[in-house]
Amino acid sequence: MIEPKLLLKQVFPGVDEGVLTELGHYARLSTYPAETLLCKEGAVEDVFYIIGSGSVQITKRFESSEEHILRHSGPGDFFGEMALIADSPRNANVRTLEETTVLEIDKPMFIEMLRNSPVVALRMFRESVDRLRANDQRAVAELGRQKQEIERAYAELQLQERRRTEFLTTLSHELRTPLTSASGFMQLVKSGSISGPGLEMAHEKIGGGLEQIVSLVNDLLFVQEMELIEPTIRPVNLSHIVERMIEDTADQAEDNGVQVFVELPAELPQLKADPDGLARALRALLDNAIKFSPDGGDVHVKVGVDGSHINIDIRDPGIGIEADFLPRIFQRFERRESHEGRLFGGIGLGLPIAKHLIESFGGSISVETTPGKGSIFTVHLPVLISQPES
Repeated sequence: MIEPKLLLKQVFPGVDEGVLTELGHYARLSTYPAETLLCKEGAVEDVFYIIGSGSVQITKRFESSEEHILRHSGPGDFFGEMALIADSPRNANVRTLEETTVLEIDKPMFIEMLRNSPVVALRMFRESVDRLRANDQRAVAELGRQKQEIERAYAELQLQERRRTEFLTTLSHELRTPLTSASGFMQLVKSGSISGPGLEMAHEKIGGGLEQIVSLVNDLLFVQEMELIEPTIRPVNLSHIVERMIEDTADQAEDNGVQVFVELPAELPQLKADPDGLARALRALLDNAIKFSPDGGDVHVKVGVDGSHINIDIRDPGIGIEADFLPRIFQRFERRESHEGRLFGGIGLGLPIAKHLIESFGGSISVETTPGKGSIFTVHLPVLISQPES
């Protein structure tokens, strides 16, 4: 059983016992079932409520017709105090969430209290004002926090829009360059302007341009669907994958003046992984090492066993990664466009795809880097089968 005096003392702790007793004479206890609308937004009502037990939900409609939840209130909270001193409409809806008991004081009783016990009414009003002021301060603080969140969200939207624009510009360039080259050589071949060794070179340029376009489109399609693709896990021969990776990047390495050295143990424990995914991930990491070594040099691929893991180090002598950019290297469409006047191609999908693929079969990638001196990307793959490779 809720005692009005005890509830009033909880709500108005600064009021003395005699005043609380007098105030209790003008209040009544009422119990309402769940989903009862106690206050209706826009309605002119004349009841002040103090929650004794249960809980209510306070909502408000803004410019749209959708009702937004402002907060939940429980025992000791009060609402509707302005109804006692002004004929202003309610500024929110208050609905019970469960069976709720409230202490009510309506306007006619409050006016009678003003006549009979003005000191009591004054003390109650003063406590209510103090409580409202505290609530307002909390509301202002919450609005400030929400303002900061909105500003952060807006800044993120601006960043995403800038990235989208940069991505479209980069994509257009990455597609236009091989398309223009292939188209130009096709016109020369079609017109019969070249023959002999020149014709063979033209065919290679056309084929290379088309391969570059296909690779780019495949990356774009893959990154949109890779979260939905289940890896095909089975035993793989890592040595074969590494050897194929070196062969596939031989032309790129030669063009960049890079020599790739491989260190493979005579025997390796077998892995269980998606062979195509692992090959694609390692190829992306080696591509990255070669591309960002514009002055050439030696790239080392070292495979070793450390307890329950096989580690694959890809060490390059390239430009390294700046500290501010390092946390973003595995994010989609993040890319280094240039370094000391040198331009780098790509749209920033190689490393994100590699990370996703490696993690999809229980592995991980770590990075060590020194700006201006190169980087080491290490792939850590768990050993699931202990027998050596055949």
